[in-house]
Amino acid sequence: MTTEIQQNIRTARVEDSQNLAALAGKAFLGYPFEYVFTADGIKNAIQNGERRYVMVDLNNQTIGSAVLGINDSKMAEIMRVMIAPSMRKNGVATSLTRELALDAIKLGKYSWADVRGDQIGMQRAALGSGLKAISLEQGKHVVYNHYDENGSNLGPARETMVHMTTLPVDELAFAYEISILDIRIREQLVKNLRGSMSPSIKDESICRNILSSASKTKEHISNNLGLNAQSIESIVQINDDIVKIKIGDVETIVVLPDASAFILNGTQIHQTTDLLAKVGIQVATYYCNINSNDMENRLIDSGLEAVSIRPWIDETNGQNVWQIAWRKTANDYKYCLHTISLDRIVERQINKIINIIEG
Repeated sequence: MTTEIQQNIRTARVEDSQNLAALAGKAFLGYPFEYVFTADGIKNAIQNGERRYVMVDLNNQTIGSAVLGINDSKMAEIMRVMIAPSMRKNGVATSLTRELALDAIKLGKYSWADVRGDQIGMQRAALGSGLKAISLEQGKHVVYNHYDENGSNLGPARETMVHMTTLPVDELAFAYEISILDIRIREQLVKNLRGSMSPSIKDESICRNILSSASKTKEHISNNLGLNAQSIESIVQINDDIVKIKIGDVETIVVLPDASAFILNGTQIHQTTDLLAKVGIQVATYYCNINSNDMENRLIDSGLEAVSIRPWIDETNGQNVWQIAWRKTANDYKYCLHTISLDRIVERQINKIINIIEG
């Protein structure tokens, strides 16, 4: 049972930076993106136009915060939802998530979120804000500190994310689109989606070795990129934690402390995935519009697997599309997966999508 609270949600101000950093220290334990949760990082983000909201209590204490990530696309990400531990199960997460979902509507955008697969409360907050669960993307991000019910630190692991969205889903149209997808891809997609529901138990010793800390992981991968610079056409620093590399016609975002990468475009995928594995990346992902046959064949030839699916708006033509997440893993990825805990409605919604794919 939740307790009703007095809500006061407003846009964040520069002078909130210190309080927000303190909140992050309590609410976002173990997240790899260090610059995002420092006072200076938050201050710079707000000054640069970040669409962040804060919730304060009757004593003007900051008890929650969340960000709506916007760009030129029609999709707006609800992210960095952090709640003071003492205020959890009091409706704060739902109120903040709902505020961002409404803000997205006012901006003419559809909101979406990748919600941690071990946090039922955040899944329910998204459901309560009109988002629908679509699929699981296994091991998408690292969290460096997990805690059991007794407060003991279980160490690092790769977190499975629940993709949730307000983008309307036409199930009949989806059933038709998926029916013309190559049967081998459909079978692989179903196998991986079902498998993501019950990840293998992580090997704590491997996790501690491969993912010792955000700073060490970042340093390790950054150094390895430097050692392999002769194989990379260009390396551009996006921020303290993220670089963009180019190999041939392929551009890739590398998230250093997360040991992950997102391939953006291009056809020469194999050279890129080989380099990513060599420098220490655990998972590389490429989002491909469904039934893009030529690209799918290239991804298959490069050893990627169809692992997840999401509805999206194609940025080139503004059309609603379905995208498959294709993935290549390395560096003991499969031994570093965290357990999941799904809300029953979320689990039912995901299984419905899997059943449509299965046909």
